[in-house]
Amino acid sequence: LVLAAPGSEARLWTDGRYFLQATQQLPEGWQLMRSGFKDVPKIEDWLEKHLSKGQVVAIDPAVHPASFALSLRQCLEDKSVVF
Repeated sequence: LVLAAPGSEARLWTDGRYFLQATQQLPEGWQLMRSGFKDVPKIEDWLEKHLSKGQVVAIDPAVHPASFALSLRQCLEDKSVVF
């Protein structure tokens, strides 16, 4: 699960295990991003496009491996994002 809410654009990336639950429980204004689907951007690509310089990215280490965090950090390096 990955949540992103820069500005007024709130997104939840998840895989098929949580599609039904997410559609039932996401509050109004949030968009479900079905990971792995053809037209759904990867979280890294979406954040790179939508984050402004200096914004904050937080990752739950109990859910995401260090390799994901390092990859995301490298992808967003030009944005001067705070982790």
